[in-house]
Amino acid sequence: MTGFTGCVRAFAAAVLGACALAATAKADVYGRPVGVVGAPCCQLSWSGVYVGLNGGHGFGDDEGVLVTETAAGVPIFAGSLGSHDLGGGFGGAQIGANWQAGALVLGIEADVQGGHIGGDSFATVTPYLGPGTSITVGTSNSVRVFGTLRPRIGVAMGNWLLYGTGGLAWGRVRHTMAMSDSLGFVAADRATRTQAGYAAGAGLEYALSPGLSLKLEYQYIDLGSEGHQAVETLGGAATAFAIATDTETNFHTVRLGLNFRFPSHAEVVPLK
Repeated sequence: MTGFTGCVRAFAAAVLGACALAATAKADVYGRPVGVVGAPCCQLSWSGVYVGLNGGHGFGDDEGVLVTETAAGVPIFAGSLGSHDLGGGFGGAQIGANWQAGALVLGIEADVQGGHIGGDSFATVTPYLGPGTSITVGTSNSVRVFGTLRPRIGVAMGNWLLYGTGGLAWGRVRHTMAMSDSLGFVAADRATRTQAGYAAGAGLEYALSPGLSLKLEYQYIDLGSEGHQAVETLGGAATAFAIATDTETNFHTVRLGLNFRFPSHAEVVPLK
């Protein structure tokens, strides 16, 4: 019995020792830090080049149309015809690049748009040169093509990017004018010119995936003022009189855009 009891005791001691070693090993393994399932380990990077498409609506008021009539170059009448109510749709494309450092995102973007953002102004002034006289002037202003080149600065919040932007703007502006007065003088002018100015705005962009993002953007565009002049005729013959208009072109735009992104490096960066 003594031998049997000794064997049992030795077996029990061996089992207990093995259990102790297993417990120690388990504690060593599971005591190390491990990631929590489902916890975020990375965030989207906005760095890289992108191209995209956009479309939207333009609207606003020109500051006013100033009309000046001259006789042999000397002003004899001047007045304001009020403003154009501009409006219309547009669509186009953009290309740009971003660089991200932490939450700060710096970038540059160029875009070009085509459409028709325009309006008309029409007024009759009485009395004109004296009692019983009047002058009627009608003008129209429309932007057919325009574009911008702008730096951007924004703050990244995961898949969201909130940014401000501003820079150079240009546009092809078509201007027409027709004038007649109660004395029988008439004049007309039509011209399309490239005007330059500035753009300023802000936007919100959301990354649908690492290579695709959707943006909503507002821009105010000011293309400055442009003067036009036409010689007045009477009975089909040119006279020494001329009519000149000076029109300012500025408008607001709201657009929705889709960007196709090409990252310059891995799309994820470690969270700090």
